[in-house]
Amino acid sequence: MYKPAIVAVGYNRPNCMKRLLESIGKATFEINDIPLIISIDESDKSNEVQKVAEMFEWKYGSKEIRRFPERQGLKKHIIQCGDYSEKYGSVIILEDDLIVAEDFYTYTCTAHQQYSYDERICGISLYSYGTNVFNHIPFSPMPTASDVYLSDMVVTWGQSWTDNQWKSFKTWYLDHEDKLPDINPKIPKDISTWKRSWGRYFANYMAEYSKSYVSPYVARTTCFADIGEHNQSKSIYTFVQVPLMHGQPEQYEFPIYEKLIRYDSFFERVFSKNDMICGISGDKICMDTNNMKTDTFGKEFVITGSKLPFEKITSFGLNLRPISLNVIENVKGDQLHMYRLDKKNTFIRKWSKKRKEMKFSLRRLQYEYKDASWRFLLYYAPRDFLVRLRDKIFK
Repeated sequence: MYKPAIVAVGYNRPNCMKRLLESIGKATFEINDIPLIISIDESDKSNEVQKVAEMFEWKYGSKEIRRFPERQGLKKHIIQCGDYSEKYGSVIILEDDLIVAEDFYTYTCTAHQQYSYDERICGISLYSYGTNVFNHIPFSPMPTASDVYLSDMVVTWGQSWTDNQWKSFKTWYLDHEDKLPDINPKIPKDISTWKRSWGRYFANYMAEYSKSYVSPYVARTTCFADIGEHNQSKSIYTFVQVPLMHGQPEQYEFPIYEKLIRYDSFFERVFSKNDMICGISGDKICMDTNNMKTDTFGKEFVITGSKLPFEKITSFGLNLRPISLNVIENVKGDQLHMYRLDKKNTFIRKWSKKRKEMKFSLRRLQYEYKDASWRFLLYYAPRDFLVRLRDKIFK
C-alpha cells in the first residue's frame, strides 16, 4: 500500500504556506503515520515561514521542517524534495501557492495503487488544466466514465511520484542537466523559456520516453498564482484557478491504461488505432487544432486550423465541445482541415516569435469563449475598442 510523504514547498510567502498547511490539515485521511515535510528555501522571510511551519499542528504522523541555509532556487529545491520518495516510497509535492481537495490523499494513494507499475506512467497529477497555458484558450478533456485521463502536459501545481518513477526521471535529469536543446519540437516552444524551472526538464523527459501523467477530470489542487518568484507580473493569473473537488467519493473509477483517453503536451487529443476518423486509423492522425506544432513525427495525416500546402482530405466545423468531438462526429464545416502529408516529410510549419502560426479566426475565438462570454464583451466594451482589438489580432 502506498503512503506518500506530503512535502509542502515554501520560500518567502508565509501567508501562502499557512493557507496550504491549513488546507492539508482539513483534508480526510484514512490512515495515520503520514510524514509531512515542510521544506523552506532561504529568503529574507524564511524566519516567518518557519514560524508558520512550527505553529502548524499535524495530527496524522511525523512533521519535519527542513530549512536550507543558502538559497537553492526552485529547480534545485524541487529536485531535492522529489528525493524524499527514496526514503518514503512515494511523495506528494505541493508548492505554497496551492490548496488541496478534501480527498487529495486518498485519490493519490488509490491512483498509485492502480497505475504505479505501468512504466508508461510518470506520476499522478493532482491538478487538472482548465486552460491551455500556451495560448490561453479554454481546455476541457473529453468526458468519460473514468475519473482520470492521460496527460502529457507537464504538471507543477501538485504532483506525486513513486520512488521508481522519480528514480527514472532523476537518472535522466543528471545526464541532461544544463544540456537541454533550445527547442524541442516534441513539446511547446514556450517550455524552452522556463530556464529556471525543473518542469522544463520533466517535460523533455516525458517527451523522450512518451510518458504520461494520470490526471483527474476534477482537480485535487488549485493554484492561487500568488505574486512570487515565477509570477513577477504583479497580478494574479486567474486562468490557472480551477474547480476543486469537494467531498469524498465512495469509490474511484480508474480503468486500465488502454481505456484512458490521452492528451499530448500541446493539449491535443491523441487518437489510438481503434479510433476511426473518416475511415482512417487514429494512430495515423496528428491533431493540431491549436496551430502550435511544427512536425507530425511520422504521422501521415494532420487535422489543423491552419491552411497548409498539402492534399486536403476533408474539413470540419466548430459546433461541439470539446473540439475533438467535431472530428469524431464528422461535423461538416470549414474551420478544421484534414491533410495528407508526404510520408518522407512530416514537417508542418516554422515556429514564429510573433506566433503567427497560432492566429485564430474570429469564428474560432467565438467558439472558444462561447456566445455568452462574447455577448458579455460586446455589452461592456466600447464597440470602437473591439474593432481596434479585432484589427490588431487579425491584421
